[in-house]
Amino acid sequence: MKPLVSTTGPAGAIRTAAAKLFRLASLGVAGLALCQALQAADLLNGGFDSVNGSDANYWSSGGSPAGALPGTIRGGNAGGFGWSSGYFGGTYPTNNTFASTVGGPVRQDLSGADNTFVEGVTYAVSMQIFGSSNYGQNTPTMWSLAFTGDGTVVKRDHWFSDEFAASAVSAGNGGTIPDDHIVNVGPGGSTGLKTVTITYTATAADAGKVIGVQLAGPTQTLYTLASGAPSPSDYYGMMDTVTFSVGGPPPILLSFTDDSDLAEGQPINFSWSIENPGSIQTLTLDDGSGPVDVKPNTDTGTGIGGIQLSPAANTTYTLTLNGTGIRTLAVKTAKISSFTSNVPFVTGPDYKATLNWNIEAAPGSTVTISDGTNTTDVTANTVDGVGTADFVVPSSFTIFTLNVNNGTATSTARVVRSMPSDPDKFSVNLDTVYTNDTFTVSWKNSGNASGSWVAVYKLTDTTGVQYATQWQYISGYGGATGSINFSGLAPGQYYTVLFVDGNYTIEQGPIVFTVTGTTRPLPLAVTSFSRFGDTCYLTWNSEPGATYDIFASDSLDTWETIQANYPSTGTITNYSEDLDQLPDGPPAKRFYRISKSAP
Repeated sequence: MKPLVSTTGPAGAIRTAAAKLFRLASLGVAGLALCQALQAADLLNGGFDSVNGSDANYWSSGGSPAGALPGTIRGGNAGGFGWSSGYFGGTYPTNNTFASTVGGPVRQDLSGADNTFVEGVTYAVSMQIFGSSNYGQNTPTMWSLAFTGDGTVVKRDHWFSDEFAASAVSAGNGGTIPDDHIVNVGPGGSTGLKTVTITYTATAADAGKVIGVQLAGPTQTLYTLASGAPSPSDYYGMMDTVTFSVGGPPPILLSFTDDSDLAEGQPINFSWSIENPGSIQTLTLDDGSGPVDVKPNTDTGTGIGGIQLSPAANTTYTLTLNGTGIRTLAVKTAKISSFTSNVPFVTGPDYKATLNWNIEAAPGSTVTISDGTNTTDVTANTVDGVGTADFVVPSSFTIFTLNVNNGTATSTARVVRSMPSDPDKFSVNLDTVYTNDTFTVSWKNSGNASGSWVAVYKLTDTTGVQYATQWQYISGYGGATGSINFSGLAPGQYYTVLFVDGNYTIEQGPIVFTVTGTTRPLPLAVTSFSRFGDTCYLTWNSEPGATYDIFASDSLDTWETIQANYPSTGTITNYSEDLDQLPDGPPAKRFYRISKSAP
């Protein structure tokens, strides 16, 4: 614990480092010293971090397990008590240790001189609370923080995991749970880490009572839940950095922002805001070369501060308040706005795709593109941040990576290399697949007939990552040489592959094909022809949107076009001709021929 020099008491007097000590009683672990010279004294997690592994220690003001309240505490380093970083989305939510309470209240009392309440003095205690994204998303969790006087709670507040957010509460007992008392713990790494604080001004009745800090609590809360009182197990909460202060609440780092995250040789303005700025002891900004004091850059009245810097390279800035409140900002020398391919797949003979990119970068930045094997410098192809270049797609599923300044900014584009349908190796029998089609995938001489399988994927899906849309083992469809019919695909683009084993090793393919959004039309054919009097009537199968040319002949020797680009009326088209209108009158015989003109 770092010895700071002074703090302001209730009457504005400065208490020096020679002031008396507050000490927390402990059972079986090291005592916790609180120097009243601290404006915001770190209680080292109230001693909770000194409990290791699965040890359970009982705590009470009496200093004896026999008089302990029914609470247990477990602690350890980051991930203590068996919690790996995976429970927190891959990153521990606090820098050092955490503690957890189970089953009931856990209290520590200040001991030594000046460990009692003084009438009119304001006291504050804060802590960081959080949950596991694995645990908290399924189990209602509560945190309770309280001041006690001679072991009796004089001020308490509660916070709730988001499972409680929908709980109705009695209007006579605090109304609905306030938004700032909900800790959003959920999947994907959300631990809900936040700093909570309670303050209490001692009354005449409190004067002389021993000050205590209590975690967890009884089954009654400040907010009465309509679903009933919480059970003791609801008080399982993780926490860190318990802080006690006299004369006002500790400072809280509310924000740390910049007006640009791109280093282009121009100055960048960094700014921050701090709640309770009068309690700032230290405030430093570190660009990786060491902390610099920026407390003089902060208005201690408003808590607003700032500084202007001109980073020339990738830099992460860390703002640290009183040694524990930390926020970071990253400034990079480049940003990639977009990186795309002009097509999602390519075919032979050249298998080329055109890649396009748009970047923001400092002058002199280098731009490269890698296909996973070879890297090409495309700096010369980039003008005013916009670039384009043609690339051969070398593998079945190629991930091109655009890289600016050797890894400081990257983006990827995926292009599929579609192989031609080859009846002697691997093939699809239809060039165009309609929604009502059954199409056939065929193969010859597969290397592993027992374990090989054929799959159909959406073009945007990746083998081994997304599930195949349809698939079958080839052992039941001819073995080493055979075929499988597929049907019922929704409109879209797909590819089919033959895997040589039970995993995802591609033996043949991929072959890309498209399923159209319409059903396959019937073949063009006249379905009816009749003559009534001097009028001839024709009906034929047709395609919606198509046009047709109609020819007529009286002898089959010569034909004349009697109607060009006659529009389809759907899947069936009708046409009639009045023979009375012919120059020579109705012929004895009349022949017709229909052909599709467009599309």
